[in-house]
Amino acid sequence: MAKKKVNKKEAESIHVKLDSPVSKRKNILRVAVDTVEILKRFDEVKGIRVEKEKELTNLKNIMKSLNSFAAEVGLREMPVKMKTINDVAGISKEQEVESKAFANEKQKVAIRKNDLDSQLDALRRKIQSL
Repeated sequence: MAKKKVNKKEAESIHVKLDSPVSKRKNILRVAVDTVEILKRFDEVKGIRVEKEKELTNLKNIMKSLNSFAAEVGLREMPVKMKTINDVAGISKEQEVESKAFANEKQKVAIRKNDLDSQLDALRRKIQSL
């Protein structure tokens, strides 16, 4: 089989004249600023959703322990053993680990917010300079 010759087109550059290019650049930068602000709000909403889920999980766990404690008290009446009271009042290791993980996640969200804020400030300064 004979090889076919392929004609490669050279890169062509096209020049277009824009009326008022500075205003076009400003408009593009304003859209970029708006986009960054929307992303920032989205991150806040996402963080709130995560916090809500964790709080609901925590509430469910507390309600379970309250219900089981109420069932114990209802079955045996008073007096309740001191060990049972201490178990209900104490914080388990799982809850401590969960709270540390939540704190780390909050720090990551705060770092991302700072990054978005710096990008937003840079875009606003660029608009001011035009």
